[in-house]
Amino acid sequence: MKSWALALCIALALGGCSQNFSLNFDAVTVDKDIEDNRAVILVGNGGTAAIDYLQFTQAAPMPPINVRGKNVQPNGILAVPIPVGTKSLSLASYARTDRPTGVMPTGSYYGHIPVNTAAIDIDTKGIYYIVTLFPGRTDAPSPAPDPAALQQFRQAHPRLAQLPALNFAWPY
Repeated sequence: MKSWALALCIALALGGCSQNFSLNFDAVTVDKDIEDNRAVILVGNGGTAAIDYLQFTQAAPMPPINVRGKNVQPNGILAVPIPVGTKSLSLASYARTDRPTGVMPTGSYYGHIPVNTAAIDIDTKGIYYIVTLFPGRTDAPSPAPDPAALQQFRQAHPRLAQLPALNFAWPY
C-alpha cells in the first residue's frame, strides 16, 4: 500500500496529471485577510456584459485554474487568492453570463472567449492586476486597470487593499 502511494506521488510530481485535471479557486466576495502563502490577482470588467468564468493557465505540469460562477458585473473587479510561487500565470479565456457555454461531444469547448494575457510569476504576497476585459464591446483586453473601478474595489475591500500593489498603482 505504501509503495503504491509513493508511486502515485512520484507520478504526479513528474507531471503525470491528466490534461483534464484542473484547480477550482474561489474569488474573494467579502473583505478579509488572506493566508500568508497567497497573493491576490485582480481581473477587471470594463465591458457591458457580466463575466461568470475565468480560466488561467500556469507553468507545466500544473493544471489550469478555474474561477466560476462569480458574476462580475460591468465596472467591477474580481479578486482571486493564488498561491505564492505560481509561475507563468496567464488568463487563457473567460465566459459571459449572457452566452451559453459548454463542452461538445468531441471534447471541444464553446462559448469561451480566448484572451491569453502575458504570463506573470506570483513571487511574493501582494496584489497583482492581470487584465481589464471588455465583454460585449469590441475593445481588446487591456493590462491597465480602470482607476474608478480600482478605487471602488479599494473602498469595498480595505483589508485586501493594505497588501502591496505589485504591478500597478492605486489611484488617489
